[in-house]
Amino acid sequence: MKLYYLFDFDGVLVDSMPVWAGTYVKMLEDNGIPMPDGFVRRITPLGNTGAARCLIEAGLPMSEADILRHAMERYDYEYVHTVPLKPHVAQVLQRLVADGHSVNVLTGSSHRYVEPCLRHHGVFDLFDHIWSVDDFPYTKAQPEIYLEAAGRLDAALSQCRFFDDNFVAVMTAAKAGMPTVAVYDASSADYADRMKAVADRYITDFSEI
Repeated sequence: MKLYYLFDFDGVLVDSMPVWAGTYVKMLEDNGIPMPDGFVRRITPLGNTGAARCLIEAGLPMSEADILRHAMERYDYEYVHTVPLKPHVAQVLQRLVADGHSVNVLTGSSHRYVEPCLRHHGVFDLFDHIWSVDDFPYTKAQPEIYLEAAGRLDAALSQCRFFDDNFVAVMTAAKAGMPTVAVYDASSADYADRMKAVADRYITDFSEI
């Protein structure tokens, strides 16, 4: 049976969470604003726009546009020059495609740096679709995005496999009825037990796929 794989980007395909989340954490620190409890977990499924809004809610005296501009300027360099693929990602993607499956990205991150990063690592052309939450009227904290993604793939939910390192995204996809694989990342290690409880599988390395 052909399967339709939907991979998160940060923390799943690439080891980038220290760069992505760290950018927003540093903005709080630079302005002397205490980081709210669960801040990184909260912003991860919301994408850049959602993260910027959370910073403003926390008291950051910057506009949404200025926050995003600052973040993107850093990401333009970091995602091409310093962010690596996670171990075994390229080999596994190549095998899945060779076996006739569809591989896709569903991320909260921006096309602006996701696509250059994937091109840099030579895996861009393996994907049938690279979707950001910017391409949907939903975030990954809303079940509708998983239903719509399956619809765009013309696939039944049972044919899909959603991979994410974020507890909220995994939980929401599971509630939507999409089979889920929770992926270990150092940034979400504290939520491993919770993810194991809601996901169909939990992996620590792509070699387990």
